[in-house]
Amino acid sequence: LCALCRRYADHHDVQVALAVVQHLHPERRMSIGVTPLGTALAMSEGWGTGLPDAPLRLQASTTVLRATKEELEPLPDSLRQALNARTSAFPLFLMEELQSASASPVFLRREDLVACWQASGRPAAAMPSSLIMYDLRVLCVKMMSTPADWRSLVFVAPQPSMQVVDGTRQHPAVAELEREAAASRGDEPPPLEASVPG
Repeated sequence: LCALCRRYADHHDVQVALAVVQHLHPERRMSIGVTPLGTALAMSEGWGTGLPDAPLRLQASTTVLRATKEELEPLPDSLRQALNARTSAFPLFLMEELQSASASPVFLRREDLVACWQASGRPAAAMPSSLIMYDLRVLCVKMMSTPADWRSLVFVAPQPSMQVVDGTRQHPAVAELEREAAASRGDEPPPLEASVPG
C-alpha cells in the first residue's frame, strides 16, 4: 500500500492518508505509528544498516509545502541525483536571534518559530521579518560533510505531533517495544531488587 511506504511529518496528512487507505481496504486493521525524524530520513535515503528494502518516502507537511513553494530553493543538481527522488522537499525554519551557544532551535513550522519568539518574552513587533529556511535533506548533507559541532541543533516538533506521540506511547505494546529496544542498546536500567533486611 502506497501510504505504508511513507513517513509523514504532519499528523493531519497521515490521518487523511489513513482514512483513504482504510476506505479502500476496509478488511485491513491499521493504525498510526511514530518514527523519529532522523530515523525516517535515514529510511527514506537508505542510510545505515538494517533498514527496510521497500522504498520509503518522507513527506513534509502539505500545508507547509504550499506556504513555502515560492521561497524554498530547489535542490542542487548534485543532490537531486544523489537523494531519494520520492521524498518531498522538507522545509525547516531557523532564526539567528533565537540561537545561543548551547541551543539552535530548528522548527518544522513557521508558526512554531513565532510561538517560540513570543514565549521568549520578546515583543511580536520586534521579530525580524527574515528567517533562515533549509531543506532538511540539504541540512543533513551539510551536517554529514562539514566538520562542525552540530549538537546544538534542537529539532522542535509541532505540538499536534507531540500529542500523537504521547498518545502512541500510552499503548502497552509500544511501551514494551520501547523497553526491549532500550534493553538491547544497554539503556534499560537493571530491575529493582527487593532489599533484604539485615
